[in-house]
Amino acid sequence: MKKASIPIEHLARLRRIRGLARLMDTALRVPGTRISRGADSVLSLVPGVGDFAAAAISLVIVK
Repeated sequence: MKKASIPIEHLARLRRIRGLARLMDTALRVPGTRISRGADSVLSLVPGVGDFAAAAISLVIVK
């Protein structure tokens, strides 16, 4: 059987998506603790604009 290969463009896109997902979920560590927060929780501190920015980034990941 022939082994399926994934195009390099798809691998690069997957790497960017994984990076965005990590940024939104666990990229920011609270100093002095082992607690990690994502950019999503920080963005939600800004009413309206933060929710819109988080939704836009999530749409990029889904697309």
